Order: sequence, then structure tokens, then C-alpha cells
Amino acid sequence: MRNKITLIILIFAAATCIALEKKQNNTTTNSALSVDPTIVTSMASLRTVNDKPLLPWSADDGIVSLAELYEEELKKQENKLWSQAQSVFGLNRKTFNQKVAADRYKFTNKKAKRSEQLSSEVIAFVEDILQKCGFDPKTIAILANTTAGTSPAGTISKAIYIYEPAFKKLDRRAFTYIVAHEAMHIRHQDSIERMTLKKMLMVNGQLTEQQETFLNNYSRFQETRADLHAILIDPLFAQGGIVYYNHLLTNSNTDTTVHPKSKDRLRLCMAVDEAWCLIPKTVIG
Repeated sequence: MRNKITLIILIFAAATCIALEKKQNNTTTNSALSVDPTIVTSMASLRTVNDKPLLPWSADDGIVSLAELYEEELKKQENKLWSQAQSVFGLNRKTFNQKVAADRYKFTNKKAKRSEQLSSEVIAFVEDILQKCGFDPKTIAILANTTAGTSPAGTISKAIYIYEPAFKKLDRRAFTYIVAHEAMHIRHQDSIERMTLKKMLMVNGQLTEQQETFLNNYSRFQETRADLHAILIDPLFAQGGIVYYNHLLTNSNTDTTVHPKSKDRLRLCMAVDEAWCLIPKTVIG
């Protein structure tokens, strides 16, 4: 009887050790995934090299540009995320890229739809920003989002959705940045990327908490990329970002799990705006 009790105690102790080890391993993995990959703070510190201010794009003297340094940081972050995806979930980056490429939006010369629910003022405004972002405006659908309480603008596929009440309420400079940011989501096919990544992560149509965390981390990377590529196009977009995030912070904005913190995004816009200010207005045009 005593031997049986001893055996039971030993089995229980071994099981407890295994359970604790698994818990510790899971905690480590979750901890690694829960680190916010937002790189805005470190990017904002890249304003100078050897105490010399950096311009948004390459200078005539061959000094590396702010855009190049930011792009390098984006690549590092993307590589870090895919290293996690491979080691933790067994996802293959090449397969991901192939799936995204197969579903990429097809831009044609055919005029994309314009929502009758949007005013001509809004449509003209959005078309102007799209053109500044390098798009042929007629290839992008401009549709109305009529749901109250939603974001000022958003994108799905190659369409940009505008919530007109927000357009009328917000400072026009802020809306300039918002549209440019959404245009960059279209350029990078971000909705397809997120959809593809979600499908690859899912098991039996479900996401675990760990998978959801990784997906949110990737979304924050996409948001940072869209911010950067918008505000490096035109100083008006950087200035608009400053106006918008000051507005959000003043009005007690609540950050979401799929976006970088507003204070960090404001810091990034300010850093790039400082660089733009070093360029003579005659050069910018």
C-alpha cells in the first residue's frame, strides 16, 4: 500500500513538473509575441546621422536619406515578424507572398465606381489626394461609409470608403493625411495581406489568442508602413498627420490593438515634418 502511495506521489510530481514546464514555455512564447513591434519611436530618433539633419529623400551630396533609413527599419521589422511566424506557427513567407500575388488587385483603365451618397466635394478632394499619391484616381473606387461611429476613411480591396460626416467635421489638413494613409494601404495590398495571413494562421476556422496577437502585430506593422510611405510623399501629409493625432489625443482617443499608439504616430509625423522643413519651398514646388 505504501509503495502504491509513493508511486502515485511520484507520478503526480512528474506531471506537475511537465505542466509547469509547458506553462513556462508558453509564457515565453506569448511574451515574445506580445511585444509591440511598432517601430515609430526608434524611427523618430533617426532624424540625424552624425548630428547632420536628414532630408526625406536623397540629397545631392550623397547623404543617405531619411526615407532610406526608415525603409531599412521597416524591412528589419518585417523580417522579425516573419522569423516569429516561421518559428512559432510554421508559416512560410514564400508561400504567403505567392498567395498574396495571386490575389493582387487588378488596376485597369476602366473608371471605378463613385458613390452617389458622397458629395462632389468629397469625391474631388479624394481624387486630388490619390493623384498626389501616384494613383490614376479613376482606378480606385470611392464609396460611402454610412455607418455612424466608424473611422473617417478605410479601404477594402481597391476601394476607399469615406464617412462624410467626419469629412465635414475634421480639419481638411487631417483628412488629407487620412486619405493618403489609406491610399498606401491600397498600394501595399494590405487588406489582401491580412486576409491571407489570417487564413494561413487559422486552424479549423479559428484563431488562438497567440495567433490573434501575431495578426495584430502584423497589422501594426502595416499601419506604420502606410504612415511612413504617406508622409514621405508630401509635406502636407506629414502636417496633416500632426493635426489629426493632436486632435485624437486632445479628444481622449482610445488606441486599438491593430494600430500603433497615437502619441507614437504623432511623434513620427513630427520627425518627418522637421525634415521636410529643411527643404526650400522652391525645391518642393
